[in-house]
Amino acid sequence: MLSAYHDGATDDHGMFVGSAADLCARVVTSHRRYEATMHCVLNHSIDIVDDTHATGEVYNVTYLLRAGRQLDTWWGRYLDRYECRDGRWAIVHRVCVHEWTRTEPLGDAMPIQAQLFRQGREDRGGS
Repeated sequence: MLSAYHDGATDDHGMFVGSAADLCARVVTSHRRYEATMHCVLNHSIDIVDDTHATGEVYNVTYLLRAGRQLDTWWGRYLDRYECRDGRWAIVHRVCVHEWTRTEPLGDAMPIQAQLFRQGREDRGGS
């Protein structure tokens, strides 16, 4: 996640405003409270300002599975400013915009044999 930012980049995620490096460390720790998370990056629009500057808007949906089969769903946007430094484009400032959220209990699992699929934790060394 940190590789999307240039050194010294800042991020405004509402409850956290500061360095992108600190945000990345915080997110990794704070998301451990969930059984599973998934961030879906959707449409991405970039406007090139000049050879070294651009702005962008990225839509995203985040799914956060809590213990007890509660699902938090978060819809929002990232408003980014990019710079090209030494031939590498990356974020120098991000604002996370909240659109809406929803919390709901999960019902029964889909009627499929999910255990036959590779499970998400298998590629992360978990059991």
